[in-house]
Amino acid sequence: MKNICLIISYDGTDYSGWQKQQNALAIQEVIENALSEVTGEEIVLKAAGRTDAGVHALAQVANFKTNSTIPPEKFLYPLNNILPGDIRIEKSFEVTDDFSARFSALLKHYRYSVYVGEVLPATMKRFFSLYSYDIDMDKISDAAKVLVGTHDFKAFEGPYAQMPTSVRNVTDIIIKYENNILTFDIYGEAFLKNMVRIMVGTILKANEGRITPTEIEELFESKDRTKAGVTMPPEGLTMVEIKYDWEKFRI
Repeated sequence: MKNICLIISYDGTDYSGWQKQQNALAIQEVIENALSEVTGEEIVLKAAGRTDAGVHALAQVANFKTNSTIPPEKFLYPLNNILPGDIRIEKSFEVTDDFSARFSALLKHYRYSVYVGEVLPATMKRFFSLYSYDIDMDKISDAAKVLVGTHDFKAFEGPYAQMPTSVRNVTDIIIKYENNILTFDIYGEAFLKNMVRIMVGTILKANEGRITPTEIEELFESKDRTKAGVTMPPEGLTMVEIKYDWEKFRI
């Protein structure tokens, strides 16, 4: 039995997120159905992260076990013939049996994209959120610095979370603002439900002068979700890259 890794891009607008659900269409279900059609097997696909409804990916990583005789590097061709155009398999290859898209990940990179203005251009509707305040990069940078490091991010966790701990390590936040586009590139070992979107909402709350860096730091102790920023809309969020030790796992 082979362990096959897929690199997947998708526009998450029309899906309920990555994870299969009973009463909504999820990206995992669509790809698993395509894999079953191609292999004739019942396939279980395990991903690096469970993106929420409306969230996108440039390089989601997932793996599955199969007895199929299809060459590992050729899976993308029959799959892309079956899958809808808003889900694409970018690469397929064989990995060692102990590789796990989720548990072997070393670092995750998410990007949140904001259009700053009064009206969101129609062509940006699916991939940006709208923000209509003046930008103070000093305030934004000072707020972001507080969020870097290992902290208890319970105040930045969405509802109905099931993780045993809310301690996470954010390794870097890089923010750029040019031509009305504000982007947050956020790197970390792992993230809680809605954590990136709440972090961005909190940084923008600081931009508006409604929370200080000191008050953000106090959230790690208080764990008070009501004092952090809003959960930003899902359409602005994209999973950009997951880093692995490919020399160890790729065959």
